[in-house]
Amino acid sequence: MTELWDTVLHPLLPSDNPPHKPPADLYPDILHKDFECVVNGTKASGQGPLRDFTVLATSSFAASDHVRHQHVLLRPDVLFTTGTIRLRHARTFISWTRPVQEDIPILLPYSATAVADANTEQLRTVHFVCPLIASLLKAGMPAKLRPVLLSPDSVKMFCSLRGIGVKPEIITYNALLGVAVRTASWGQALAIK
Repeated sequence: MTELWDTVLHPLLPSDNPPHKPPADLYPDILHKDFECVVNGTKASGQGPLRDFTVLATSSFAASDHVRHQHVLLRPDVLFTTGTIRLRHARTFISWTRPVQEDIPILLPYSATAVADANTEQLRTVHFVCPLIASLLKAGMPAKLRPVLLSPDSVKMFCSLRGIGVKPEIITYNALLGVAVRTASWGQALAIK
C-alpha cells in the first residue's frame, strides 16, 4: 500500500529532471478501473482532479523537500498519511513572476487517505487535501489570481495548455480570467449557481 501511495505522490516530490510537460496519464498501471478521487472537495471518476492539482503545483514550482509527518496503515488496504512538501518559485506562474531577491519557500501541507482494491492491489479511491491556493497566497501570490484558480474552467484550460507543452510563463492571467468571467457571466445570465 505504501508503494502505491508513493507512486501517486512521486510527481510532486523533488526531482533532478522535471518533465518539460506533464504526461496525460500520470498513473497508468496503479489505478483500479473504477478509480475515484476527491481533491480538496472536487470528486471525479478517474485521475482528473489529482492530475490537475499536480499540474498546478509543479508547472512553475519545484519541490525542494518532502517531510512525511504521519504514515499509518489503518487496514491492509487503507492508508492515511500527512506531510509537507516545500516548493520554490522557479518561473512565472499565470503572470506572477518569481521574486528576484527573495526565495520564499512555499509550504504545502497535505493529508490523504488511499484505499486499495484487495483483489487487484490497485488504488480504488484517494481523498487528498492540500491548501494549494492558500499556500501560494501566503508566499506572495497576488490575490487577483485566486478567482482564476478557483474557476474549474480556468484550471482546465491551464492544465490543457500545459498538457500540450505550452510553457507556464506564456499562459497569462488575462486569458484565464476571460474563461473564469465568461463562465460566471453565463451562469448568472441563465440563473445557474
